[in-house]
Amino acid sequence: MTDIDSFPIGRGPTGRRSFPIAFRIEVLRRWDECTEHGAKTRLLRELNLSKNHVTAWLRARESGQYTQAMVAAAEKSRNWMDSRDRAELARLRRENTRLKAQVEQAETAQEILGKAFEALAGDHQALERGPICDPTGVDERERVRAVARAREAVLIDTVGVLVRDAAMPVTAACALLGVPRSSYYRRTRGYRHYVPVTEPVPHVQRRQPAALSDDERARIVELILAEENTDLSVVQVYWRSFDAGFVACSESTFYRVARAQNLTGDRRRTRRATAAARRAPVARAGRAGQLWSWDITMLHGPRKQDRYLLYLVMDVFSRFPVAWRIEYAEVPELAVQMFAEAFEAFGVPEVVHADNGPSMRSHALIAALDEAGACRTYSRPRVSDDNPFSESLFKTIKYDLSCPLRFDDIDHARRWTETFMTRYALEHRHSALGRHTPASVFLGLDTEEHRRRQHRLDQIWAEHPERFRGRPLAPHPPQPTGININQNLSQTG
Repeated sequence: MTDIDSFPIGRGPTGRRSFPIAFRIEVLRRWDECTEHGAKTRLLRELNLSKNHVTAWLRARESGQYTQAMVAAAEKSRNWMDSRDRAELARLRRENTRLKAQVEQAETAQEILGKAFEALAGDHQALERGPICDPTGVDERERVRAVARAREAVLIDTVGVLVRDAAMPVTAACALLGVPRSSYYRRTRGYRHYVPVTEPVPHVQRRQPAALSDDERARIVELILAEENTDLSVVQVYWRSFDAGFVACSESTFYRVARAQNLTGDRRRTRRATAAARRAPVARAGRAGQLWSWDITMLHGPRKQDRYLLYLVMDVFSRFPVAWRIEYAEVPELAVQMFAEAFEAFGVPEVVHADNGPSMRSHALIAALDEAGACRTYSRPRVSDDNPFSESLFKTIKYDLSCPLRFDDIDHARRWTETFMTRYALEHRHSALGRHTPASVFLGLDTEEHRRRQHRLDQIWAEHPERFRGRPLAPHPPQPTGININQNLSQTG
């Protein structure tokens, strides 16, 4: 069987991963062999792939793109010297730096060890003066113990000198002198409660009383590998399962079980760095309906010249998408119509924030916002961080595992976006909202949901107090936020 880890996975200029044809064919072969429940989901998570990857590769195979001739040509023309050589060179440089530091440590350690061996020489001479039991039957084991204690004291002191003067880690110094690290810490920290165990049990073999049962761990794996959770992150699976009453453990425990099964990993696309911060506008949001943010982004069509524009307005406090539409061009009148419908449905916010695009600065939209009584704020030119919430939602949309790289037509883009917006508003557990959905925060249901979660955690705590160090607390409801109100503004979705 082909070792799938042997294929070089590179990254293009935009940060997207590039997969060799032979790698794709091997993945498809394993995909065809996945017949058991959850096997395909496990394969995708272990290889950090999404359904879109496999769907596109299946479509390419059906169209005859992955022929043997093309695979042979790709193998022949593949530049094996590119990413692997750069990675190897970087590794050798790091190794060289590490070895230089070790040499400096060794020179200092050699001088220190010379003094330590001189001190130990007298102890060895004392030990060699006679046998442990002399012919008269006198037991001299106490003398041997005294010599051993003196020898251990010298070694412990030497470890301390190596750590202090040679900047050597405690682990390395103990290994160099053959001193157990635990003994070093006991002696230097004055531990008096330590009682040696005759036959200690290794930590990995101990049964923890607070550990989940085998059935509970199997249930967690089953939930992660469920078909409907294939493209969800582990944290999303946890909170949806928790809200549905399927699990009775913490998020970190859920992650540990997933990590033990190799079911974690970042499958999102990467992005380029944003512009540097400058003097910024400030807009606060302490409740839903106070601050709206809007922007326009581009979606790719089937051809390179085909593009569709997504107009999107969101409530900043709840991250709820209050209005959106997809059009061929950026037309101010369409933006005015979109805002008019949003005002009629959800009311007029106090502030509407946007960047400096032509539609945002158009006279028609400015007149409509002023007439409705909404205050306007704008980002600085070429500074996307001045509109972080809209940019963050755009990233969430485009980096979604089900988002096509190119849409077939504008109707396809509208259908997919409608499905995504519904799922995002009603199902997505947002990290900045205390893992509540945008719709529940926008409608004011998060307080009751928080109370219900805390009640369930209290029940679990009462049933399994040994699993917690203290009373478990549900994530806090969303706190006041805004644009450029502090340096730690969260932009995660």
